Amino acid sequence: MFPKNTHLLALVPVLLLALLVPSAASADKVMKAFRGDIILAKNPFPTGFKGDDDMIKYLKRAKQTDFVKDKYGKWTMEYMAFFNKKPGSRQAVVVIFDLSGEKPEEIYNTGLTLEDSNTQIMASYLTISDDIFKPDTPYEMQIRTKRIGGATLAKTQFSLKDNTAAAGAEEEGASERERPIKESKGAPIVE
Repeated sequence: MFPKNTHLLALVPVLLLALLVPSAASADKVMKAFRGDIILAKNPFPTGFKGDDDMIKYLKRAKQTDFVKDKYGKWTMEYMAFFNKKPGSRQAVVVIFDLSGEKPEEIYNTGLTLEDSNTQIMASYLTISDDIFKPDTPYEMQIRTKRIGGATLAKTQFSLKDNTAAAGAEEEGASERERPIKESKGAPIVE
């Protein structure tokens, strides 16, 4: 139904240590702040924070909605999803909608295997090429349960910019690293 070419959208888990959220109380505070959201960022997330307030402050500062194409002609974004409920299954799906028309149009989906069916926070990254995705177009990314008509666990909106000249300065770091393309698997951070 949709292209399965991994060069179009690569989802690879980023294994973050349990240090990310220092305690169950922190997890509750962080979940309350971001429940149902996907935080998109240009750089990888730290593997630890001093506390819950530090994590919340960092994520609010790191959150991006516009991404510039890199010198390789791709857009790369890190994401951390805060599910609004436990998925109840290790199988989920990432769905991306084009919001430029009268109705949202699903343009891409790919399966995601979570490490645990009780996971409520997971992190990964995605790399998008212009085979399907176009600059200056609004998109919505959702993570859903895999059942037919699956419930949306988390979502966010973003847009892509085609400004390769400006990207040169930003690409010194996270976007320039080479990542292997592997089968999608989500890594839980907090249960």
